Amino acid sequence: MNSRVRAAIYCFISQHNIDRNRWKNFAIFTARTNLDSAPPQIRVLLAGKPSQVPANVCELAEIFTLLYFTTQDRAISSNTFFSAAEVWEHAIRLWEAPRG
Repeated sequence: MNSRVRAAIYCFISQHNIDRNRWKNFAIFTARTNLDSAPPQIRVLLAGKPSQVPANVCELAEIFTLLYFTTQDRAISSNTFFSAAEVWEHAIRLWEAPRG
């Protein structure tokens, strides 16, 4: 996860007054509730107990959750729809991007 994405996540959790551990659990929960839209290789990564999800996979869940709620807010305000599969695609791209 690059520093800009990490900063956006910290800003989001600060705005919503969520502590870091609750955020991670919420991110994993949100990602899992949208697994039917995720690629098969991602579904496998999110299996198991939340406490057993590797840190790098938790980062993917955090990125997905940030994008999901940002996209949802924009869709609601513009009275449009969005695809969770597209959100997954963008999250994966950001997750795989070089760190910096």
